[in-house]
Amino acid sequence: MLTISQNIQDEWLSLSRAIKFKVLIGSVQYTGDDVVSFDYSGSSMGGTTLNVGATPINTISMKFNSIVPSLFVGMVVQPSIGIVLPDTTISYIPLGKFTITKFNRNVNDVETTLEASDFMLQLSKNYSSSITYPASLKNIAIEVAINAGVDYNVNNLNDLPDVWLPKKYTGGTLRDVAGYIAQFDAGFATFNRQGQLEFRRISGVELELGLDNYDESGFDKNEALSSVGKLTSSVTVGDTQQAISAGSGSNAIELTNPQMTQSLLNDISGRLSGISFSPYTLNWSGFPAIELGDSISIVDRSGSAVTVPVLSMSFSYDGGLSSTISADTSGSGTAVLTGSLTQKLQSYQEATQLAIGEVQQSADGKSKIFYGTQAPTKASVDDTWFKFSDDGVPQAFRYNGTSWEVVFESLSGTDGVGIAGVSVTYVATTDGSTTPTTGWTTAIPTVTQGKWLWSKTLTIFSDGNQTTTYSKTYVGVDGLQGVAGPAGYIVSNTAPANPSIGTVWQNTSVSPKQFKRWTGTDWVDHYIYSDNMVMSNGFITNAMISDATITSAKIAALDAGKITTGYLSASRIQASSITSDKLSITNGFITNAMISDATITSAKIASLSADKISAGTISGVTVRGISGGNYVQLNGGAATLQFVGTYNNGSINTTIEPLADAPTGRTILGTTADWYAGRTIRAVDNISTDALYKSGSAYMNLQINTLDGTNRNFIGSSDGKYGVIFWSGGLYLLYNGSAYNVKSILGGSTWTM
Repeated sequence: MLTISQNIQDEWLSLSRAIKFKVLIGSVQYTGDDVVSFDYSGSSMGGTTLNVGATPINTISMKFNSIVPSLFVGMVVQPSIGIVLPDTTISYIPLGKFTITKFNRNVNDVETTLEASDFMLQLSKNYSSSITYPASLKNIAIEVAINAGVDYNVNNLNDLPDVWLPKKYTGGTLRDVAGYIAQFDAGFATFNRQGQLEFRRISGVELELGLDNYDESGFDKNEALSSVGKLTSSVTVGDTQQAISAGSGSNAIELTNPQMTQSLLNDISGRLSGISFSPYTLNWSGFPAIELGDSISIVDRSGSAVTVPVLSMSFSYDGGLSSTISADTSGSGTAVLTGSLTQKLQSYQEATQLAIGEVQQSADGKSKIFYGTQAPTKASVDDTWFKFSDDGVPQAFRYNGTSWEVVFESLSGTDGVGIAGVSVTYVATTDGSTTPTTGWTTAIPTVTQGKWLWSKTLTIFSDGNQTTTYSKTYVGVDGLQGVAGPAGYIVSNTAPANPSIGTVWQNTSVSPKQFKRWTGTDWVDHYIYSDNMVMSNGFITNAMISDATITSAKIAALDAGKITTGYLSASRIQASSITSDKLSITNGFITNAMISDATITSAKIASLSADKISAGTISGVTVRGISGGNYVQLNGGAATLQFVGTYNNGSINTTIEPLADAPTGRTILGTTADWYAGRTIRAVDNISTDALYKSGSAYMNLQINTLDGTNRNFIGSSDGKYGVIFWSGGLYLLYNGSAYNVKSILGGSTWTM
């Protein structure tokens, strides 16, 4: 089986698949749109039993929906069948290379039909060996390909058995020798998809098909197993023929091979001994990667897997693809197949068909061709009948309406004289009446329209005589340009003149542009409905799309920059989905803000109204006035009040509360107190405060209780160790914490103020 990727194989075996077709003829490629139908037929080793050493010719036929120009017999045709992959690309599988054997152009029906065969047809030439013997099967196969003018698969030929033949084959064709080589390989000769000569055997399982890969009614299986039994042949011993055999069983295959030996026959039997299968036919959708000679496993309706070989295969394409694969060999009874003789009869038939190709073409494909020993009874005028004489010489007859007329009786010329060689040359000319005398070449020239392709066939017979025949083919010139039909679609800013019914006109003079259709009397609005339109990679400019018609499932991605109006509902924003680094608020309001503790620093606060501070403690700060240098500074256990300027009769309604463990109550700064700049009130551990007021011309200040346990007036240092203590009972000086009576110091004298 051809090697393809698993995903492509899955597409081929899918129930929903899109099939494509193309064909290259010469250098011109045609697609499935040009082809009405295509058929392929191929075989390998099919027959009553396995046809060991078969050299089948695989064929194609096709019909085109137009007149195809520049066709000639021998032109190379390369068809391919493809599958559309999910990414819309097309993966094609080639079906091979074929040469045209017949074609017909039907001008009345405007169609072209052609038939073509693979390169096996080119092995019909006589075989003449010039290599050194003994020679290996590989070297003989290469010589066959070279003499036929065909390519060969060198890797495949490397796998041929290591058999060396002592002498050359004589008296046969290149195709006969290819069949002999295939016998030693226990297989068949064929041409691969690249047009290369190959030798194949029945392979192991290449593909497995389940019940979901084919219609259950399409599989027909014979329960009787078919297997290779006995092989027979003959060898020349002296002047006599001696029969030889290998293997055993009721099924017998007789091989005719001039260089067969008992040892080689045993080897062939050994290669075939493991082959056993049920004859079957499978009609299904087809898989072009399967090759002749492959084995596949098919699950039947009982659920059992059956392994069968692909001995014949056909494809039919008419927009879709269908296929038939089968192995139609018999599984019981005695079947003697003289493989070489059967193949020789087939070669005669095919060669005869080529020889009367002009007869077949003159009947425009309407005549029938019959094969057999008895004259057909249901024939029409110009039908052809082939039969073989007792000595194997083919004869051809044409039916004239009442009887069969002899067309020819032999391909080999005069009785008893063989064909020594055939040479075919070609030349292109502009004159179809005068036979060219120069310019002949073995390569087929490119023939342009209006010229003639001449072919000259020189046949040399074994008695030295020769004949020359000529044929010619005219390549027609394209006809005159027909009258231009009415345009089906017109774009203009004015209505088209003389439109035909159904003409569509796009009016570009209005915006948006309008489509109009001509009814025969009026231009009416023409609509293109969305259910009839498929747009791939298209653009809709200024689309007028009905409101609420685009659902979220239709939107692949939406750029936030495209949302320029309206609001996003808060219920549609997922919690914790908007982080602070993505959020910027200008002149906005945050209601009931949830801000984490200790996250707002002073750098983030522009201003703060004091009435917003309703709880807690302010420590280590300075409170300043609205203007000037006035402030109150609180720092640990000290409080400092500073006033800039002189405040006479000022009013300070401030209460200073002492600590809870203070020995006395509180100090009230009265509303009539006179204050001066630079005054400082300090509190120390052993000083408690009372009223500070003016009594007459005397100022009452702080009090101290260090003398007799009674609070006394004191003016002095902040530590309470130095100063003056005074009251109505006396005046004392305080030095280093000790009090001295001034009166005692003065000796009772009195000062005059």
